[in-house]
Amino acid sequence: MHPSILIVSYLVLSGFAVLGGLQELLLTLFFTLTLIVFNRQWPLKRFLVFVKRLRWFFLSIAILGLWFTPGQALIEGWAWSPTHEGILWSLHRIAVLLLLVFMLSLLLEKLTNEKMMQGLIYLLTPLKPLKVDANIVAIRIGLTLRYVSEEQEKSRPAKQKLGIKLWLVQLSHTLTERILEVENRCQVGVEQVQIPVGLSPRPIQWTLPVLVLGSFLFIRSL
Repeated sequence: MHPSILIVSYLVLSGFAVLGGLQELLLTLFFTLTLIVFNRQWPLKRFLVFVKRLRWFFLSIAILGLWFTPGQALIEGWAWSPTHEGILWSLHRIAVLLLLVFMLSLLLEKLTNEKMMQGLIYLLTPLKPLKVDANIVAIRIGLTLRYVSEEQEKSRPAKQKLGIKLWLVQLSHTLTERILEVENRCQVGVEQVQIPVGLSPRPIQWTLPVLVLGSFLFIRSL
């Protein structure tokens, strides 16, 4: 399947999962599991890595939801009691974020950097009249993803030797330098990057995002 189709499908699924309710969330999960069955790819390892990195973000969502969401107190008479509404909100937001991370893991497992660039170039080409250079945008994203992956591999041994705070500071500075390096190389052409050229997606492939979009619109109309 063409990379642009997968990217558009991911964006549609993500949009409805974030903006919708429980029905949209379950429908997004259904489509995601269906894609896994057809593609026979289970991005569990990449997903667990993402979840581990976002663990403090999950904790902050739980704290905000449980103790800063107005509603009926779970324990009557206790000023610091979580609320029923806060519990439901936290569970829903965390479930949405987990599903988004899982879908992103599946997308990255399916697409290499070259395929990702190919899909972005195809999707951004219609924006050329708005002076958006699809090739430059795709190259920047591709190089950034590659450098981030390289730095993560290099920094694993250093993480064990340094304290967690010093390691995070060092990693932040290194990634910032890499991103600036990508910007400079894209502008002056220091690094030769081969732009992937592929065929346009077949019209029948667009039935996937159209089917997904139509299903969500039908659910919301009920």
